[in-house]
Amino acid sequence: MKESKNRFLAFSFGDYEGLRVYLDRQAAQGWELVGRSGWLTGKFVPTNRTELRYDVVPAQLRRSQETLQAEVETRRAAGWEPVDTVWGMDIYKSLPCQLPELFREGKDRSKFKSIFLDWLIWSAAFIAVTLAALFVAWCLCLMSLSGGLSRGIWIDLTHNWYLSDSRTALCLLLPLLGVLALLWLGWLAFCLLRRRGDHRPGRQGMLFVRGILQLIAIGAAALLLVVLWVDAIPRLWLRVTLVLCFAAVPLVAHLIGRGDRRRRILALGTGLFACFDAAMVLSWTVQPIFYYTPTQGNSWRTQLEHAPILRAEDLGLNVEGQAVSASYRVDGSLLVTRKNYAEYWNGSQYPEHWNDGHRVEVTEYTCRLPWVADLLLSDLLPELSSDDLPVIDGRNGVYQLWYREGNRLIYVVGTADWSDDALREKAMELLSR
Repeated sequence: MKESKNRFLAFSFGDYEGLRVYLDRQAAQGWELVGRSGWLTGKFVPTNRTELRYDVVPAQLRRSQETLQAEVETRRAAGWEPVDTVWGMDIYKSLPCQLPELFREGKDRSKFKSIFLDWLIWSAAFIAVTLAALFVAWCLCLMSLSGGLSRGIWIDLTHNWYLSDSRTALCLLLPLLGVLALLWLGWLAFCLLRRRGDHRPGRQGMLFVRGILQLIAIGAAALLLVVLWVDAIPRLWLRVTLVLCFAAVPLVAHLIGRGDRRRRILALGTGLFACFDAAMVLSWTVQPIFYYTPTQGNSWRTQLEHAPILRAEDLGLNVEGQAVSASYRVDGSLLVTRKNYAEYWNGSQYPEHWNDGHRVEVTEYTCRLPWVADLLLSDLLPELSSDDLPVIDGRNGVYQLWYREGNRLIYVVGTADWSDDALREKAMELLSR
């Protein structure tokens, strides 16, 4: 037989009877639980004890060390030895050569009721405060950016959500977390009504399903928090790197603190604190990719590679003797990268002055998934499809051109007449390089 084995123990604390049956089954197979071996697992070692049995009870919230010690002493006097506390449940095993009775008297049931009620109240309060904080924060953000909530908070949130990592996370994870939160509150209410007294532990499969749902909720909430925190960093590769660092912290902490819980928790806290600090410093110090001729000169217009740049001189437009002002910016998210280039010749960036000179502006959307490209096209041109491209529109001396190449969607606007086949083909050739 193996020297030891690790088994999943991250079950919901309302399944305390199910965990007790599970541990008794392991003991009948010759395996004894000696404590947690990680964040999600317990360590079992071989045993010859045939009388070994377990008792599992919900752990009281906010209990003092004195209260815990008194509980341990009471149970030790009755023949139970403490093993560990895992995911809100206290685990005890019978002392050698003893067959103690389970603690299921009236006062114990009353304590179970109090524990479930505390969890229900605190969970409902936490969910309500979190939703209120998210609502207020998003309202303030929208009002500062657009002056109001003209379209409604959910419409504003979901509008072009794929262009922002934070909005992508909110749109994808908030509904999931909402469903899981309702399931959690319903589960707590069920435990308060039915799990405080004698009950059948249920099937082992459901024990694992509820434990996995609990982990999904924790993971989704942690991912949402991390994405919202790192989204202020303007470089995508830095954001992805930091998210991976956050994900690696629990694993590294487990390896550092193997066999020592305090060291493991200290390593986890230190790692998370370092990652949060790094994200904050990077959001202050790292600048987005941005070029501007008044501050950086004109040389970058010919030196940038893989940039969607249309220069008036390359298009054959007459700009002799005119001065150019140009800018280039890159932003976007994990799903879509947006690059924008604009140049103005002897004119202004404001439409009422475009007749004073040439203007060319290019916006390129590069989608990493085909369905995102389809969604982007349907949002930007709701009445058209890829078969209708390229689209040319010219009104009041302003000409627009839309076309698509695979997962790239390109929008060109300016004073150049894109209905001219030669000019349009030249522009599309330059942007396809």
